[in-house]
Amino acid sequence: MNTKIAFLHDEFPKGGGEQVTINLVPYLENSGYEIFVFAHRVDKEKLPLSVNRVKYRILPYGANDGRNLSFICEAVRSDSVSVFVSAGFILPYFRQLKEATGCKTLFVSHNPPFWETDFKRENGRHKASESFGKWLEWYLLRAWKFSSGLFDRSLRKRYRALYDSVDMFGVLCDNYGRVIAEGIGVEYDGSKFRVFTNPLLPAVEMQCRREKRLLYVGRLTYADKRVDRLLRIWAKLEPLFPEWCVKIVGEGPESTLLKTLSCNMGLKRVEFCGYSKDVAPYYKSSEIFCLTSTIEAWGLVLVEAQNYGCVPIAFDCSAGVGEILSPDGVNGILVKPFDEDEYAARLSELMSDDALRERIRKNAAENLSRFSIDITVAQWKSALDSLINS
Repeated sequence: MNTKIAFLHDEFPKGGGEQVTINLVPYLENSGYEIFVFAHRVDKEKLPLSVNRVKYRILPYGANDGRNLSFICEAVRSDSVSVFVSAGFILPYFRQLKEATGCKTLFVSHNPPFWETDFKRENGRHKASESFGKWLEWYLLRAWKFSSGLFDRSLRKRYRALYDSVDMFGVLCDNYGRVIAEGIGVEYDGSKFRVFTNPLLPAVEMQCRREKRLLYVGRLTYADKRVDRLLRIWAKLEPLFPEWCVKIVGEGPESTLLKTLSCNMGLKRVEFCGYSKDVAPYYKSSEIFCLTSTIEAWGLVLVEAQNYGCVPIAFDCSAGVGEILSPDGVNGILVKPFDEDEYAARLSELMSDDALRERIRKNAAENLSRFSIDITVAQWKSALDSLINS
């Protein structure tokens, strides 16, 4: 009988965390695991055929909602789930789930350490700009929690409670694990922490003519992705590079605002392509991949871009991004956060220099073995077997 593993998501698919699960599923199934996905919303039309054997359990409430507990416990028992994996959700009921079902619990963070502080602060500032009432609410009632450190201290307590309640705590790299361990007051070595690198699927050979195009792939959200920066940067370059264009692939709550911003700036060669189930043709046919995020844990899109020969440039906003693109100018371009003028200058250099792009393309391709799907699957199998046999 196959060992049964459940992954918890809110919307499936949605972003990078969901894509990691999608990439892992066929490899784990081939290794003898049966996969379930618990999610509040599932859009099967957006899912690839590689996950067509997954069994879905639709949550009555959002993934973080404690009212899901009885539903999840009943489903875990009836499905005989051995390991329950939360893909980034700090659930309020891990301990009760373990006690009620006996299954092992694994929390996997797809974000930088304590990312919520920056995310909520940036989101709060952004919403405060929408009206005077929201400005007052933010600066009189909420902003002090961040400036005083109260929010961050409370967050670290939540992470410590999370660490104490789960059987294993997954991080993207050792650096992130050590930062979290120090922040919550535990030792990293010999702890519950395990590293799970984001899996890179082998590139599918396809015949595409590479065009003079800048590409963005991902969610259209403000606090983390900041695609508005890319539009401002492109506004500086569009008059100088008449043969180049920008394609933005993805959807999200900022979609309408970004389209309005592009229109108001008079940008002529920006195309919003919406969501795509298959982004490989975009990578394969574009010259440069642009990431202008404030918060980016690992940047799976950066590795995907390298995989298809699309040269990446990004703000050096995290250890994960730095690890993928380092050294600067060899495997990609790293720009000091968050200097838009410097980004525009480095991007202009990259757009102007065919030999530089070709050199980075070749270097990145040779460096991708570090992110092989085989390595990631081995990490997962080792962790799952350890949990099941403990």
